[in-house]
Amino acid sequence: MSKVLILPGDGIGTEIVAQAVKVIDSLNSNHSMGMTLEDGLIGGIAYDETGTPLPDETIKVAKECDSILLGAVGGPKWEPLERALRPERGSRAVRHTFRARIIFKFETCYFISSVSKCFKP
Repeated sequence: MSKVLILPGDGIGTEIVAQAVKVIDSLNSNHSMGMTLEDGLIGGIAYDETGTPLPDETIKVAKECDSILLGAVGGPKWEPLERALRPERGSRAVRHTFRARIIFKFETCYFISSVSKCFKP
């Protein structure tokens, strides 16, 4: 069983991550993948609620998880913020803190399961 931290981010990030969560839910229901989902804040929404683009609570939960699903962050609403508080700082900090070396950016998302079947949302 694995724990996945869901960080939807802002704007289109929330829409894309919502679709990815549907795929994970389907895999859990239909193929007994056993993934547990945890929610967290990052980016502009995190700044609005906590005053920082990456709250300590998000880092704490991330350290307890096996993987992180990170959505896009930022938007015009937060551009006037000083550089250290911009939403992008949150995603950079996640990549740096957890030494993320692989970042996938797809227009069409595919999930390859351990049974070598391809699932398309």
